[in-house]
Amino acid sequence: MINVLLYRVLPVTQGCPVPDTDKDGINDEEDQCPTQAGPASNKGCPLVDSDGDGIPDPDDKCPNLFGTVENQGCPAIQADVAKKIDYAAQNIYFTYRSIHIAG
Repeated sequence: MINVLLYRVLPVTQGCPVPDTDKDGINDEEDQCPTQAGPASNKGCPLVDSDGDGIPDPDDKCPNLFGTVENQGCPAIQADVAKKIDYAAQNIYFTYRSIHIAG
């Protein structure tokens, strides 16, 4: 009778440590991706980086465009484009105390 009770109380591992195949700190029984390391916040699965820029999509402001860390995952603006934007912005005027463009 005691053996039967012990069998029902012990987990599937029979007292052995629960495996963590990918060594990400999340036991395989709770890990949705047990063979790929990933954070607990993503249920043990690796974070996706859709554009391959090294910045995971949750932290990437432009997840579908290759970018830099300095631009939070967005592409760098080329100097000539930035110059054109700065020039054009000098001629934009707003109505006093308003969000409306004066015209």
